[in-house]
Amino acid sequence: MKPVRVSRKAIIIIALLSLFAACKVTNKPSGELLSPGKLPLDEYTIDITRDTVLKTRRGAIINIPAGSIEARGKTITLQLREAFTIADIIAGGLTTTSNGQPLSSGGMIYINAGEEDGAKIVKPVGVSIPANYLQEGMELYKGEETEDGTINWTAPEPIKKDTMTERLARGKSIFETNCASCHHPTKKSTGPALAGVPKHRTKEFLNAFIRNSTGLIASGDPLANCLYDQYNRTVMTAFPYMTDEELNMLYEYLNNEGDKLGAAPLADIQESMDSCKRYFEILHELEYRRQKMIQDNGQPRTQVNYTDATDSDFVVNIPMPDPEEDKVIVQYNEAVYYNVDINAFGWYNIDMLLEKMEGSTPSVLTARVSPDLSPDVYLVVPSHKIFQAGGATKDGDGNFGFYKNDGTIPLPQDVWAYIVAISEQNGNLLLGVQPFKITSRQAISVQMKTVSKEQFEERLSTLGFDGVSAIVSKTKNADSILVIDKELKNLELLRPKNCNCDCMTERRQNNEADTTLYVQ
Repeated sequence: MKPVRVSRKAIIIIALLSLFAACKVTNKPSGELLSPGKLPLDEYTIDITRDTVLKTRRGAIINIPAGSIEARGKTITLQLREAFTIADIIAGGLTTTSNGQPLSSGGMIYINAGEEDGAKIVKPVGVSIPANYLQEGMELYKGEETEDGTINWTAPEPIKKDTMTERLARGKSIFETNCASCHHPTKKSTGPALAGVPKHRTKEFLNAFIRNSTGLIASGDPLANCLYDQYNRTVMTAFPYMTDEELNMLYEYLNNEGDKLGAAPLADIQESMDSCKRYFEILHELEYRRQKMIQDNGQPRTQVNYTDATDSDFVVNIPMPDPEEDKVIVQYNEAVYYNVDINAFGWYNIDMLLEKMEGSTPSVLTARVSPDLSPDVYLVVPSHKIFQAGGATKDGDGNFGFYKNDGTIPLPQDVWAYIVAISEQNGNLLLGVQPFKITSRQAISVQMKTVSKEQFEERLSTLGFDGVSAIVSKTKNADSILVIDKELKNLELLRPKNCNCDCMTERRQNNEADTTLYVQ
């Protein structure tokens, strides 16, 4: 047999490929604890000779034209599993990885037919996956099951453009042409940040302000006047020619940006106005009580306790508001979908590579977990639906990385994430969860403890909600009320320091100490 000759170039290529493979961490699944079978399997009986539109339990829309599926009979059983939230993705063990490269997901879906149906897709079936926002650059990946039972996402294809993506692109163009010189999506500039604003203002207010802010200010509108004051009485350019449709596309774009960036730009003037309104309400009530020197404890009241470092605890009694006076701001928000066509049954994922994602930064992240526990370690970023399995770094010793074995990985910055460690020892289930906020270089330590299966499932299902709690308590009168003079003195501590409350009153027009509110 003749010896096989290998060129120097081939040797170099093989060596580079081996080196590249060695640079990536080796991932391992968590067995039956996290698997696609943990996700609910929904089944629908459909007539494949008729046009059919299904809306699933999680809000996906499946459009099956007549004749797009061939089978042995006229009807088939369509099987669906959905993973649209980070909790679903974790429960299904559906790591966001394509050939070792980390991904950010927009939602996953499994579509199949019963084995007895002998069905196959012969013409495209439309699938619309609901999303909180649309991320430009997302692609459709096909799921392939690997030898270890995990799903590898492959063969990315561009997502087709539809009406919503075109409207968002048009809205972006309107923003960049008319607004960007004075406004930034998430930062204050000459004017306020605008990402997410339409969710917190009525369309009537926004339309009036954009088309003629000067006229709205002159009318005495409190919000318009407070915005005018807060931004140094800078007059906004009027856009009277903008149509309702153009404004609607602008609002859709701003809402999508707000959801995508997690922006909360309205924690300034609106909250300050609410605080000013509450301040004046309390002030008027206390002054009235001081003049009359009576207390009406029969009226429902809310007790609010405050503590100041320079004074003792004090109590201010606030009348319960008249329900008819509290008006809600109706949010302007429409559902958005990633729309794709599929040509075969199986798993599909709306994804994009992390390194291509806007705001992603080259980072170094490692996790330290006791190697004696043989843990499976994962990185979870709920805001971007990232679920990345970890593997030993090149230095070992209980350190895990999530892309390269030196800990490097592209990641979004300044968002909450978790290191999750899972292990089974002597029949006991161990779990460790360590939250942290992502920066460009971090080493996170994780402690594990024994948990029940119920505790395990409950903890993983709540990732992304840490630090959020609701406390409901009964309203009751104070057992004792301090003298009104002390209440008035302490009330000044409640007056907002970062807002001129006079922008909501008649004082701005007649320069008098009148605190009568303009009420919309």
